[in-house]
Amino acid sequence: MRKLILVYNSGASHYVAVRSEVIEQVWKIPGWMVGKFEVKKTAVDENAELLAQMLRDGDLVVSAGGDGTAAVALNGVMLAGKNVALGVLGYGNFNDMAGMLGVKRPVEYGDEYLGGVREIVEKFERDELKEIYPLEVIVDGKHWRWAACYVTMGLLAEATQAM
Repeated sequence: MRKLILVYNSGASHYVAVRSEVIEQVWKIPGWMVGKFEVKKTAVDENAELLAQMLRDGDLVVSAGGDGTAAVALNGVMLAGKNVALGVLGYGNFNDMAGMLGVKRPVEYGDEYLGGVREIVEKFERDELKEIYPLEVIVDGKHWRWAACYVTMGLLAEATQAM
């Protein structure tokens, strides 16, 4: 049986939609064992390390949240060093990573949601996932983090702070 790990943040601004469109729907996908990883109120790196410990070869990780949740999922996958696929559903304010991967939020059709996590699972089963090559960010000669779209180091927030 295949394993899907759903990564989400219950404190995120769009968590209600994640709960109804993803968490409640993912259990209905036949042939998959589903696990959940709730992002903790700690650093990206700590969350990524905890997620990495859960992953095994052949797993599918699906992030349902904003770019911060997607960063946790990406870094967990990369730190695991396993043959793991990553899908990203954008439920944040910008959703840059989901946009890069081209996966849309689901649409309701009767009592079912189409697209979203089901679309990712179907692409995984057909071996049609997009391959990406994350950038490894090294600071002072040490691994800091993996990035798929862009890297920020706090400069934007500092530069826009009111004087």
